[in-house]
Amino acid sequence: MLTIAIGTENPAKIKAIQAGIAKISQIATLLANQEIAYITKKVETWVPEMPLTQEHIDQGAKNRAENLIKLWVQADFYIGLEWGCYQQGSDGFLTGSVYITNKKQWYLGKAPSIQMPKNITKELFENGKNLGKLMDEITQWQEISKKNWAFGVLSSDLITRDKSFETATLLALNPFFNHYYQ
Repeated sequence: MLTIAIGTENPAKIKAIQAGIAKISQIATLLANQEIAYITKKVETWVPEMPLTQEHIDQGAKNRAENLIKLWVQADFYIGLEWGCYQQGSDGFLTGSVYITNKKQWYLGKAPSIQMPKNITKELFENGKNLGKLMDEITQWQEISKKNWAFGVLSSDLITRDKSFETATLLALNPFFNHYYQ
């Protein structure tokens, strides 16, 4: 049995990680036809609640994976993930990162980024508004973070946050099974 520890208790994030693992198990002999046990635990990121730099997003993902290890969680793989925004010039982008380790190797996978409208970028980076609350106001939905979140809204649900994290999981997990990385 393979044990995978995930540094979150958010069901949508867990589902995205599991989907990425299921997809890579089609090519990874270590994962194929093997029972997988998942351990999920809420852990600290040690970055702002709403990361506003790519560095904070990456560090938050890494910190979640490392904090699982520090808590003496026993697993074959440790996965941390983080979502946030960053600025490039005057433009704002929404993205996520997934960090995976087996205690010997670390790999980082990046989710696709989507450029945010100027009014949202301004509210986030100049006025310090929380993205979740801002999106609730704009869409007039309650707790958008529990639905399709900002990524889904801004991409017209063509790419959801779940699909983004699934992609980042594939990209971070692939090097463990791809012979070009060995």
